[in-house]
Amino acid sequence: MQFFQKWFKHSKKEKLEESSTLNSEIKPSDNWEKIPAYIPADKSDYKKVALIASAIAASDRPNSQFKVKRILKRNPEAITVSLIASSIAAGVYPESQFRVTSIYCKR
Repeated sequence: MQFFQKWFKHSKKEKLEESSTLNSEIKPSDNWEKIPAYIPADKSDYKKVALIASAIAASDRPNSQFKVKRILKRNPEAITVSLIASSIAAGVYPESQFRVTSIYCKR
């Protein structure tokens, strides 16, 4: 089972599509702070997550060794903000799809 390849192996076609999109990033001023999409997971979750991920990855290569460098989880604040923003936008354009690329918070 090539479970992790779909996440870590990208084709050249995908890279070309990403580079061809227009990047109209707006530089925020100093009083805006970027909210990260992922935050470090709790230390209590490391053992369980590393064991599950290694077991899934080892199904293809049972004689391999795996080292989990870091474990991240979704930021609950970013999830809430992106759900609210996309719900408001879906009310205006119900047939559209939305992707939240970054979230900033005024500090």
